[in-house]
Amino acid sequence: MARIFVAIGLPSELQQRLGLICGGIPGARWISPERLHLTLRFIGEVSHERLRDIDHALAGIDFLPFDLRLDGIDQFGGDKPRVLWAGVAPNPELMRLHERVNLALARAGVPPDTRRYVPHVTLARLKFAARDRLGGFIAHNNMLGFGAFAVEEFLLMSSHQSRDGTHYRVEQRYQAQVFADYG
Repeated sequence: MARIFVAIGLPSELQQRLGLICGGIPGARWISPERLHLTLRFIGEVSHERLRDIDHALAGIDFLPFDLRLDGIDQFGGDKPRVLWAGVAPNPELMRLHERVNLALARAGVPPDTRRYVPHVTLARLKFAARDRLGGFIAHNNMLGFGAFAVEEFLLMSSHQSRDGTHYRVEQRYQAQVFADYG
């Protein structure tokens, strides 16, 4: 069995830039910069046979490269914050890719995700975090510009638990189509 998800990787420069703001909230479990990514769809535990079906379905997705910009800092959980995240500026190409991923996964027999998709990059888990520091952190960092980056591929990834924490592995890469201009 493998625990899998579909994601967009972040350029290492952007991961490092985000890593610079990670800190200052006691008890928060910060995500290490090299593990930062944008999840397109969490799938969960699947057999190796199902993993092959999912890979085949995702390989049929056509998309063009597009630019994506991280925008703002916020949290999920309302009065009981659970996750601190960097948001994504509204982007129709991202939403189209997300929809295509969902359709491909449905064809592979993966049950639909009924939750509304909120594109984000998880920065920290907040279960034991000092909540009194959270509002100040968000206010202080919310207007930082993280810049745009080109999305030229998406990834099928697996996560594995160990004593050292969670480790990610890229199972497959799916490249954007690039059409030559012969005009």
